[in-house]
Amino acid sequence: MTGRSRVWCALLGVAVVVGAGTGCGPSARSCASWIAFESSAEMAASADLVVVTDAIARDGSARLMGVNANAYAITVNDVEKGDADVGSVLRVGSTPDSCATDVYAEGDQLDTTDPVRVYLVHDEDAGILRTLTPFAGVELLG
Repeated sequence: MTGRSRVWCALLGVAVVVGAGTGCGPSARSCASWIAFESSAEMAASADLVVVTDAIARDGSARLMGVNANAYAITVNDVEKGDADVGSVLRVGSTPDSCATDVYAEGDQLDTTDPVRVYLVHDEDAGILRTLTPFAGVELLG
């Protein structure tokens, strides 16, 4: 091996070691497998809280599943399951697809002005209510 080859191999070895510790190279991140709900009844059974609203406003962001997710203030018009007061305002995170490059590639389901039924779970890690999955948890009404 020539001197130049040894230097190149040493630099490559340092790059691999440094890259492994900085997030460069292969990722050890695990991704969720989201359940595909077949009906409103299935979503309701999985939800801690089901509310109806026609008033949703952006409310900054919340840290969910390791990413900054959109947060909303939702005014409760009706409660179909769980504990909430009609007229109260809930802070809700829109569950992101944390393994996608764009966490809302298929659209943010809470980004609507239409009346909706919202199926929510308590996210203990984030300390916030959130939609069931990035793809299920908001049902258009009317």
